[in-house]
Amino acid sequence: MSSTDRTTSASDIAAALDDPFLASVADDARTRVTPVRLPGGGAWQLHDIIWRGPHHPHRWFVATHDDRAVRLDGHPERWDSVLEGTRIGSADDAIALACARADVTRDLSTGHRRLEHADDARFVRARSDEVATRIAQARELLTAHVAPPSVTGEGPWTVTLWTLTGRALVRHEVQVDVDGSAAETTTVVADDLPVPVAR
Repeated sequence: MSSTDRTTSASDIAAALDDPFLASVADDARTRVTPVRLPGGGAWQLHDIIWRGPHHPHRWFVATHDDRAVRLDGHPERWDSVLEGTRIGSADDAIALACARADVTRDLSTGHRRLEHADDARFVRARSDEVATRIAQARELLTAHVAPPSVTGEGPWTVTLWTLTGRALVRHEVQVDVDGSAAETTTVVADDLPVPVAR
């Protein structure tokens, strides 16, 4: 598989991954492969693969280069293996890379929604006064904490991101080096929020 002419084919990606389920749906008309921008001009390409089957969608995030493919969703520890040729030269690139990493390595089985504003959160229906009160309190909490991605440093950089992971509000401090490698520290700010688990 070359990096220029076969990386957007779901069947080629499935073959490189040796993933039986992805291979079984790779050529289905309901399967879509969308490129994901990887800042830093590296050799690897990222792909968002969605199969909208008869019951519920399945999703994968995969990186490809030549005849290699690496599944990233749920595997942040694999991030550094797909950075060949990546060079991060600015704070803006560091933010973009940290956001891309958060999006493609998230655990799709537990739910993960990256937030930039309190209004990005979705809440459960207020079926009772008690739930309505919890939603109001959660909105206030998110308004006090959640902000667009921010960055400090001049290389390496530390990027601060916010997510809803399951029903928890989580702050992510991601150190991004000039080669795109990343180390992350997470802090759970609040748990058991009245939100649906995002997929």
